[in-house]
Amino acid sequence: MKPKMHLYALLVLLVMLLSLTACGKKDTASDTAAAADTAAADTVAADTQDTSTTSDTTSDSAAAPTNVPSVYSPEDAVALVLEKSPPGATAYISTAFAIETNNEYHSYFVIVVKDSYGMEICKVAVDGVSGELHHYVSGKTFEDFSQSPLFEPKRDTPLVWEGTFIGDESTLTTTKNEDESLTFTFSDGTTGTGIITGNVVSVLTEGDTPQTIVLLCNIDGTMTVGGTNISLNGTYTP
Repeated sequence: MKPKMHLYALLVLLVMLLSLTACGKKDTASDTAAAADTAAADTVAADTQDTSTTSDTTSDSAAAPTNVPSVYSPEDAVALVLEKSPPGATAYISTAFAIETNNEYHSYFVIVVKDSYGMEICKVAVDGVSGELHHYVSGKTFEDFSQSPLFEPKRDTPLVWEGTFIGDESTLTTTKNEDESLTFTFSDGTTGTGIITGNVVSVLTEGDTPQTIVLLCNIDGTMTVGGTNISLNGTYTP
């Protein structure tokens, strides 16, 4: 009886050993598969990350140049436009862009101008380098400021002080100096220098017989002369 019991116990022990061996092989296979899956996932993640980096680099290289010169700040640009705007008007920047001119980039600020009731009057493009104003159309298109509703001929037309002007009885030659003064000479030898105030120069000439001479610079390019020397008075054309 005892030998049979020992044999039975031996068989049970053998079955348990076989079961443990099978479980060990199954766990090893599972670990190997899991490791393979993790490695594959890491490879996919790495590939995705590399693609994203390439996309960002391409986007940066296509961006507009950042070193665009600008002497005037956005606040300066708004102030320049408000100087030309009617009382009670407001102005703000809607956008900005750059344009290449003679191999140099100029920044431009687009200013929206509204009246005191909040209605839009127009848009003005301000050159960030020169401060020059333009009538803004759309995109990167603008026109001369004379096309803007804000333009006032008497105020905004540049005055031509320098040149040679022909009158009925005399010729006038003028030179504008760095200190904002004007030196003038008439063909009869009368000469003088006076400070430009607005569109007027008034001078009391020196000599034995001082004369008062007034020069009026007109927006049409002509020069009107008045004063005590009647022979010089009149309108002179360029």
